[in-house]
Amino acid sequence: GLTDPFPANLVATGGAVTVTGAGCAGFAPATIGAGATSLVLTAGTLPANGACTVTLAVRSAVAGTFNNTSGGVTTIQTGTTGPASNTAGLGVGLINIQKNFSPTTILAGGTSTITYTLTNPTGVVQTGGTFLDTLINMTVAAPGTVGGTCTGVSPASFAAGATAVNFTGITIPAGSCTITVPITSSTIGALPNATNGVTTSALPQGPGSNTDILNVVA
Repeated sequence: GLTDPFPANLVATGGAVTVTGAGCAGFAPATIGAGATSLVLTAGTLPANGACTVTLAVRSAVAGTFNNTSGGVTTIQTGTTGPASNTAGLGVGLINIQKNFSPTTILAGGTSTITYTLTNPTGVVQTGGTFLDTLINMTVAAPGTVGGTCTGVSPASFAAGATAVNFTGITIPAGSCTITVPITSSTIGALPNATNGVTTSALPQGPGSNTDILNVVA
């Protein structure tokens, strides 16, 4: 058997405890309750020169990195507890995005820069980030070069006059990074704009951005 105490704020989702592997049998429990803070695995047969894989679902309502180390395995034959497991890390959270114009006021036909700040609370680098921003009453300004501190961003530029910007391939470090793009508008007035949330290879879409306002004057 073995005992795996989960770190604080990480609990079992509840449901099946699955054991796979040739010759693996008799392990208990077959299920675990929702909210359980540890797994205590008992009984079971480990095949000679084989391996058994134990799987269960866990969850957390708290963003961050959860590091977990299981206790060693004890058997009747060995009589002593084996070494503890490696430490596995689980990143929990969604990518947040904030949008800001700089400057916030331009002359009609002038240029402002949008800065998107992507914040990653999981403590784990997230890759394959993507999001779409539909530009309302404004367009990408020449030369359309994409800047900022995020890496892997595609494309490197947009055509002048584009009415939407769709970023892909973004690598977001633990913490935050930025993406910038120049825009312009000839529509007079206060122009509110917000962007969609960010999706990564590992995480579903996060919340959309704040609404920032570009003021365009004659």
